[in-house]
Amino acid sequence: MSLYLRADDERHLREAWGDGFDDEVLQLRERVQLEVREEDLALRRRQPRIGPRTDRALLEQVVDDKLSCELRGAALELRLKAIDAAIRRRRAVKAVAWDTVLSELGVVLVPLPKAWTERVMTWTREHVFAGILAGRGIETAPHVTVKYGLTTLDDAAVVAAVQRAGPLTLELGPLAVFTDDPEHDVLVITVSSAGLEALRRRIERQASWDDAHALEFRPHVTLAYLRKGAGALWPGHREFVGARVTVDVAVYQPKGDGTAVSIPLGDGLQGPEPSEAVVQSVLACAERVGADATIRYVIRDPVTGDIAATVERRSAGSVLRKAAER
Repeated sequence: MSLYLRADDERHLREAWGDGFDDEVLQLRERVQLEVREEDLALRRRQPRIGPRTDRALLEQVVDDKLSCELRGAALELRLKAIDAAIRRRRAVKAVAWDTVLSELGVVLVPLPKAWTERVMTWTREHVFAGILAGRGIETAPHVTVKYGLTTLDDAAVVAAVQRAGPLTLELGPLAVFTDDPEHDVLVITVSSAGLEALRRRIERQASWDDAHALEFRPHVTLAYLRKGAGALWPGHREFVGARVTVDVAVYQPKGDGTAVSIPLGDGLQGPEPSEAVVQSVLACAERVGADATIRYVIRDPVTGDIAATVERRSAGSVLRKAAER
């Protein structure tokens, strides 16, 4: 069997197929032989006056030619994959944990749940060619920014504004490309969420901020940073349209190099805080109960806004004391 196969093509194939190279070639040859025979029979049926190609050497030459083309095509595909992998390695950006991010201004954001993080990153890797990436490349920690530009030094005020907001539901929309940055474009999933906007307003009321983009809040999930002008294919793409994502944790990164704080969004309790008398009473009761104590705050009367606090022993589940004050 003689193949018109360049030495570098054969090398790529042998590296990819290893010890199974000869078996792969044999199986491919058998498939090509069958195709040639079927083509010969089809030609004879269409033009019965043409006799069969009985010259065995001629048929073998046709098989060898087609087999060589198939092998060269397989080698070319392997080379293209190797080139793409090399580009991705050069442009790969090391993941940065939230607690090591340095920010001149503070920010509150909600990370996507793990399953959604994997889903959007997988989609981005499969659909965005590495050659058009720029800057930080593919976003390694997908999230939605709630409020950027915090200047406050009172971290407790930010935490208080966030921690009882309740889980947020994010509705994903079509893809978009932001072109504001002069150095790169940004491929994003647009997001709508009434809860997200309400949380943003709560933060703005309770903490100082300086946000140049405050009047054009465009909630989104960043997928990747692209070379300028390279994202024309994506605006309006509907891969994620209609999907709903529930998030129950926010991250607050203080201004400067402060340590990031993970804040559970809680059960959504809104309205007045329990009075100092209720807090002190329930804490004293919890101290008597000991390590098994569980404190629960609930709205006793939604009209008056009274807050009820209960202390329960987790092991027995018995309520030891109740206190309520407006």
